[in-house]
This record gives sequence, structure tokens and C-alpha cells, in this order.
Amino acid sequence: MDPVFYSVEGCIQQFFESLTTATRAECDIKATSLIGAPVRPMPIQGSWSYTVTGESSDTDVVQFRAGRSKLNMKNVNIAMEVHTKYVPQCIYLGQIGGRNPLSVYVMEKCSGVCYIQARNISMEGKAEFETRQFRTVGDLASFFAEAWKGAQQVSLTDVSDLRQEIEIDLD
Repeated sequence: MDPVFYSVEGCIQQFFESLTTATRAECDIKATSLIGAPVRPMPIQGSWSYTVTGESSDTDVVQFRAGRSKLNMKNVNIAMEVHTKYVPQCIYLGQIGGRNPLSVYVMEKCSGVCYIQARNISMEGKAEFETRQFRTVGDLASFFAEAWKGAQQVSLTDVSDLRQEIEIDLD
């Protein structure tokens, strides 16, 4: 089997052909109106979303998410409160499109490189690799400590519902 290479345009085309009746042009027009500048797609797209940023200023991103991947804003707001350094501000702005509409979100653009781009490009030596690994462990420890300090009360009904959902998924 021949390798398949990632194509941002192919990914975007697949998204619009299979998940929504909204068009890319409609989404680009909406995004332009929201951030006040022409937009360009992010170099890595999700399977269930179309994400763009401003051509000249990329401080915000606009994301159009398919119905099956709509964000739970209650959980997003909790994450923004607990993990202020890691979770970007995110605002839900309704939907676009008729049948199979897309949910529209505007978020702050985070700095850095996404995991899929960074995971196999390390050319560093052993000492630098160990330093990066220790930094990663420290960052994860900080993340989980913040989560522990920001623990939420969960009702028994929610726990039961989640358990049932997971059991169904695992069967």
C-alpha cells in the first residue's frame, strides 16, 4: 500500500463534501466578518472541523465544527477557569448552514506547534532530549495540579450516565 500524504486542501474538501451543506465560501465570509480581516486555513485541519485565522494578524482563530463535534461550552468554561495558562478563550457564536449546520467558535490562537507537527522532528542530542522530557513532565504535573485544585462537584446522575455511555462505547 502506498503512503498517503496529508493535504490541507484535500482535508478541507473532504470536510465540506461529507459533513455539511454549508460551503467553504460561506464559512470564509463569516470568519472574515468575525475577525475583521481576510482569512486563510490553518495548516493542520481536524477531521470534524474547518479552522481559519486572519491572513495578516493571526491572534484569533475561527472554527466551524460539525454537529458530532460540537463543543460543550459548560466544560470549555470550566477548563478556561481552571487552566488559565493552557486553555484559550473561546466564544460560541451560533451555527451556519441549513441541513447539517456547523457550530461557529472564535478562540484565541495559542502559540507553539501542534503535536502532530512536532512529534517526529526532534534533531536534538541526548541532553537536550532529557531536558525537554523533564520540562514536559513538569508541565503535565502543573496541569494536573491545577485540575485537582479546580475539582468540580459531579452529581451521581452524571457519573451514572457517563458510565453507561462508556460501557456502550466499549461493547
